[in-house]
Amino acid sequence: MIILIFLNGVNNKMKRYFKMYNYQNKFLGILGKLFQKKIDRYENKAMNNIKSYSKYSPIFIVGAPRTGSTILFEKLTNELDLLYPNNLSWRFYNNFLFSFLLSKRFYNNKAHNCFDSDHGGTLGCGWNAPSECGTFWRKWIDIDNKNFYDKDDLTKQEKDEIKQDVLSVINKFDKPILFKNLINGQMIRLLLDIFPNAKFIFVKRDMLLTAQSILKAKRKNGMGDSEYWSIKPKNYQKLKQIKNPYEQIIKQIHYIEKQIIDDSKLIAKENFLKVNYENLEEDLVKAKQFIGVEKRENYKNHEIYISNKISLKDEEIKSFKSEIAKLGI
Repeated sequence: MIILIFLNGVNNKMKRYFKMYNYQNKFLGILGKLFQKKIDRYENKAMNNIKSYSKYSPIFIVGAPRTGSTILFEKLTNELDLLYPNNLSWRFYNNFLFSFLLSKRFYNNKAHNCFDSDHGGTLGCGWNAPSECGTFWRKWIDIDNKNFYDKDDLTKQEKDEIKQDVLSVINKFDKPILFKNLINGQMIRLLLDIFPNAKFIFVKRDMLLTAQSILKAKRKNGMGDSEYWSIKPKNYQKLKQIKNPYEQIIKQIHYIEKQIIDDSKLIAKENFLKVNYENLEEDLVKAKQFIGVEKRENYKNHEIYISNKISLKDEEIKSFKSEIAKLGI
């Protein structure tokens, strides 16, 4: 309890004295190391009497990058009374339950009202903003080199650890939890082995516009057009060898989505929902019904802006269209 009070006080001081959240991040990192044993004891105490089963299962937003998954994640977590990993969860990834208890203390279930991101990152919106929480998955998944994981690619102990971390949060607050890290779309088999009743929301976007957005993201990040970026499907090692950036990007999107579609056959029909970026405002209603929880109080409504503008040169668009045609899509 002392550590929670102390951190709460520090948080208020940080708002006054620090202008950049990356400074706060470093500061919280130091605090985490100093109080790690106390945090562990607090979390272990909180886990007492938490059931090992739950009436709720986790929900995962999946799809290819640059398809609108982040704005969907932001809208759903802002408007619905459900759990989600926020930037405190990202910071305290080794103590997942503790991060949610900390968030409850600081924010008391308030809407985050964050609708900005930098390729999925929301730290600029504050600690309550929804996070992809890659640090959490990195405890078991080699995100840098591999995203595809079958059900037997982790040990029983590793799968039990994931299950314990996720269900401890769900059961402590008696609410479902929504994740959005697109690596999850390449490990559906593994996730179903851990959570047989997990739900999945598959976000689709016009392939040409998705490809355009991926290419522009590479250039914005100072990468070469043929450098591989973001989610890695099963055949990633072959894809990264492709020097034609238009072919590589189209095949990246295709194989990411193909894996999701193939593995969706393992999911109960009522637990799988496909939404389209081009129709996201209307499909958002379906997603809310699919999740099935009450609305959060005092959230800001935010209109979704759908970007369908072609902004690449004609010859680049033709190159993408040519690669799409080769796949017969």
